[in-house]
Amino acid sequence: MRKFFLIVMVFLFLLSGCNYPTPAENSDVEETSAAQTTEADDAVTATDDDLKPTEGLEEDVTPEPSPTEEPGAEEATRTPESGDGEQIGEGDFAEFIADVTIPDYSEVLVGEEITKTWRIKNAGTTTWTTDYVLEFEKGEKLGASTQIPLEKEVAPGETIDISIDFKVPTATGEYTSYWILKNEDNQRVGAGDEGEYLSLYMIILAVKEEDGGGDDGDDENGGSSSGGQSISGGAKVTGATVSMSNTNYSGECPPQLTINYTVTTSNAGKVQFNLLFNVISPSGFKFDAPPEYLVNFSSGYTVYYDYLLMPSNSVTATVRVQAIGENEFLSEPVQFSVKCQ
Repeated sequence: MRKFFLIVMVFLFLLSGCNYPTPAENSDVEETSAAQTTEADDAVTATDDDLKPTEGLEEDVTPEPSPTEEPGAEEATRTPESGDGEQIGEGDFAEFIADVTIPDYSEVLVGEEITKTWRIKNAGTTTWTTDYVLEFEKGEKLGASTQIPLEKEVAPGETIDISIDFKVPTATGEYTSYWILKNEDNQRVGAGDEGEYLSLYMIILAVKEEDGGGDDGDDENGGSSSGGQSISGGAKVTGATVSMSNTNYSGECPPQLTINYTVTTSNAGKVQFNLLFNVISPSGFKFDAPPEYLVNFSSGYTVYYDYLLMPSNSVTATVRVQAIGENEFLSEPVQFSVKCQ
């Protein structure tokens, strides 16, 4: 019995020995977990404070717009102004101001020596030196030199009068002379739009002395009359006018531009008349030939006609009416421009 009791005691002792580490082990785990939790809380608290700017950056990349994007937009808007300084008209640009002498379609005597003067403005940012020249481009040179150098320097914003001496041919008729401005590098000086350049021109009507003056001079209806051309049985043409529905078109091409023109006579007879176009720019552009009319006027009166012009390219030109009866009559020209977009 005693032996049995000792065996039971040993068994209980061994049992309690096996369970003994468990509370200590659990205690260590709990304390460690508590310590880790406390450190983690401190770390999270510290990280929250440290990450506030990061949270701001995270907001910036969210799809929803935020105020932090505005400075970027403003900077993009300022770029053209604060970039490399480019602006409209930078470099060589010129602007036509006026015909100082000899307006277009002026009548001049055959064989006469004349001086044409244009006024132009330096509309760019470079100073024109005396190495800049006005150079003959096309048409009739009329005895002038091929190149005419500027007489003085022209700063940006200043104007200059450029003159060329011409000799009128001995044959009557219409003569046109085109000139362009070039810089010291032999480059054409621009006139505002990309690809365009300044083109100066003179249009004269060479007449004989007996053709000018008297009743065949300037008419009260505008234009000029001369004894130039005539047709058999022609009426005396006393007036002609031309106008356009839009002289400064910009938009899709081709536009529909209506040209209205009139011809007036003082008596009965035949009159042949049509429209004359003179292209200023671009070089080489040509309009389709407008219809030519031959009308038998039963008495002195005015006829009215419309012509639909549909140019397919950008162009600057003038248009006028030529009426030929007993005499030839040319209306005042109307300048117009078409800018295709």
